[in-house]
Amino acid sequence: MSIALTQLAAALMLLTAVNGEKSEGPDLLKAATEIANYHFGSEEDQDFDLLPDGWSRRKGEVFPQYVEIGIDRERGRTEPGCLTITPNGGPAVLYSQPIRIDSLRTHLFEGFIRTDRLRKNAALFSISVLDHQRNRIARYTSRPVSGTHRDWVRLRIGPIRPIENQRFIVIGCHLIGSPDHDMGGFASFDDLRLGRMPQVQLVSNFKTHYRQRHAPVEVRAWANGLETGHNYTMNLELLHPEFGIVSQKLFELEPVLKSSQAEEENADSVEASMATTREINWTLSALEYGYYKIRATLIDNEQPVLRENVSFAVMDLTEPTERGDFGWTVESPIDLSPTEFSSIASQAGVNWVKYPVWKDAVDHPDEAVKAVQLSEHFNALGVNTIGLLNEPPRELREKFAREWKGASEVFTLPPKVWRPTLEPVVARFTSTIRHWQVGSDDDPGFSGMTGLEEMVTVLKDEFERVGRDARLGVPWEPSTPFPRIATRTPVSLAMNFDQRHPEKVTIPDENILNTSLRRWYVLTALPSDQYTDDERAADLVRRIVAAKIAPSNVVFINKVFDSNYGLLNEDGSPTPLFIPWRTASIALRNTKYLGSISLSGGSTNHIFTREGEASMVLWNPEPTTEKVYLGEFVKQTDIRGVQRDAVRDPETGQQVLDIGPDPLILTGCSQAVALWRTAVKFETGRLQSKHGQQRDAIIGRNTLTQGVSGTVTLVMPREWEAEQTTWELTLGPGEEYRLPLSISLPPNTSLGDTLLTLKFDVFGDHNYHFAIRRPMRVGFGDLQIDVEERLLENGQLEVEQHINNRTSPLEILNFRCSLFVPGEQRRIRLITKLGAGTDTKIYYIPNGKALLGKELWLRAEQEGGRRVLNYRWKVGEKME
Repeated sequence: MSIALTQLAAALMLLTAVNGEKSEGPDLLKAATEIANYHFGSEEDQDFDLLPDGWSRRKGEVFPQYVEIGIDRERGRTEPGCLTITPNGGPAVLYSQPIRIDSLRTHLFEGFIRTDRLRKNAALFSISVLDHQRNRIARYTSRPVSGTHRDWVRLRIGPIRPIENQRFIVIGCHLIGSPDHDMGGFASFDDLRLGRMPQVQLVSNFKTHYRQRHAPVEVRAWANGLETGHNYTMNLELLHPEFGIVSQKLFELEPVLKSSQAEEENADSVEASMATTREINWTLSALEYGYYKIRATLIDNEQPVLRENVSFAVMDLTEPTERGDFGWTVESPIDLSPTEFSSIASQAGVNWVKYPVWKDAVDHPDEAVKAVQLSEHFNALGVNTIGLLNEPPRELREKFAREWKGASEVFTLPPKVWRPTLEPVVARFTSTIRHWQVGSDDDPGFSGMTGLEEMVTVLKDEFERVGRDARLGVPWEPSTPFPRIATRTPVSLAMNFDQRHPEKVTIPDENILNTSLRRWYVLTALPSDQYTDDERAADLVRRIVAAKIAPSNVVFINKVFDSNYGLLNEDGSPTPLFIPWRTASIALRNTKYLGSISLSGGSTNHIFTREGEASMVLWNPEPTTEKVYLGEFVKQTDIRGVQRDAVRDPETGQQVLDIGPDPLILTGCSQAVALWRTAVKFETGRLQSKHGQQRDAIIGRNTLTQGVSGTVTLVMPREWEAEQTTWELTLGPGEEYRLPLSISLPPNTSLGDTLLTLKFDVFGDHNYHFAIRRPMRVGFGDLQIDVEERLLENGQLEVEQHINNRTSPLEILNFRCSLFVPGEQRRIRLITKLGAGTDTKIYYIPNGKALLGKELWLRAEQEGGRRVLNYRWKVGEKME
């Protein structure tokens, strides 16, 4: 081995040191200073034992010594010499000698692996960080390599941020495998290099991650571990996901030479030439609502060498609420302090948090104390902790195979096996935790489990030994019939959605809706490596709406700290999904679903009510403008958190809303107006397709808290006729009304729904002017007409007409059918004595391509009756 303080020979990919994110910048990282390299040449085997000097092999029962490990002097990546492990029925590991590192710098590892005929085994690198007593305090691994590779595979680990008390790094070369191992092939390792880099730091805490809109933004940064003799600067940038770089400033750095801790310890002088900088302060003006990043770039001699990002959200902080129906699932312990994490959760519209407690209560008592403190902080902020029993203690976990389905496997065993491991949980947590869940949200083993009722009873008895009424939840597959357990036992349900139709909201099936069990719906966001942030945010809000439409007790999102799916980074800073989640959860917290209304632009919309106010979420796959009156104090918030008063038409008082694929959230809507809108309907809403007067009625209710008077006017298609189109209203609070309606249809009315408009002009506490659109269906569904069309090879357009008779009691019908083609004579077909079933007639029209996009009209008149069926379509829309 040679240890040289030289620049790494090749530039490595520029990576950020925060959150595992890859930088969008150049592929440089020229500041990495090499501190160790291994090429496995003859100079690294001075004792000629074919093992690198100073390296040690792991021993033990599961690491058989007959697996060959040694330096191969024939093969190598750039020159002869590499470390090779030959599979022979077991795993093997070889570790380097400890490499001394300093306490403040970031480190980066690179190595190469080549494998041949590995099917059951795989090769990888590991980096272990040790403290001054040479105890491992952190471990990182590369991705595994298996199969056959003709070329060497480059692998990197890092950048590895400094850890408190770090003193050494050990490199590991591993051959790993399943219970079965290969009996041939090889895994070779070569050109291992370890480099150190300066560390860029940005102040990171709750106050820097979540900022008030009216407050200036203060950025604090500095650098550690600078090499002396270099000319460093730091560029700070403010980035917005939509507008890019909003502001930036370049700072000259003032290095301050640190006293050598290594010299103080009378050890290797690895810190003697290390410098830090004075703190940089950058103050920005107050920002609008939204998601932002600060990017700090360390520059050496005008070349960017290292970057770090920290994200933050600009929003209005809210007061904690004692009651709510949104929650998070955190399936692994986190490093945030209880104060920090509880503050973030309470500002995210969250009143429930599932948190793991089982393993730590037995194996890591210190971490269990932290979890108790976290639940106490949650309780103080109105957040309910749900103790998650998803990962059993080590001794119990080792009874099962390495690959397992989850905690459900534990609970299939007799209670005497797992009950003792719950005693520390009961002792530590039952004073602060009342709600529990067995298993992770995605554990499939509880659905249909034999003995589930007994298991739930035993667990409840165990937690209630101290006198608390324990509430126990289980994860459940939505497609599986629900268990016969107590109605207060919640079931966690995963909600799946059809991504082919993202504009739609999918309502859970009847199995979910028709149950008295408490429902905890669990959402999973789209992954960031497959979808854009805008697509993910819009999809998440639609999922939240779907969960609120279904009768749910709590709506959870899982993978909260997952880098690909989550709302938060490991340091507690927000990801791009945090604001969409927060905006929707706060707007819809504790609301009840009211329904939807018909809008002129066809936008999908859903209305929710809470304590005298209403909220609406709406979107449209195509950009459109909707005009609708929803109240006097409506505010609109987009999924990026940008909030403003909704624009109003000065003449009509209607809100003017620009709608597109991204959901728009409206708050402050009048609940009385929303209730009035949803109460209005036609009594039957159906007219037969026939001549003459037909009767229906407009019905509704005064939803205002006082009496009203005014008028309602019906607006219909020009060809339709009605005996009366305007009515007077005089109503008391809550009074219902019924307005008789008599309509005559013209002979060319098409089957299907036609939207009619009801214009209300009423006076209560003030004047209300609003319009409501309601469908009137022509045809009772007992007769249906449809067409198919296709272009033939001879150029003709073939139109296939289908008329289906489903009258009950059955009527035998005769029809005279006419097909109207622009500029041509009508084509006539006769249907005689049509009974139950479908009659098909075919029309042929020359020069079919010339008709593409033009409207055709098919009309079927009942002979000897009053039924008239009309069907219009544009040529081409019915073609496959």
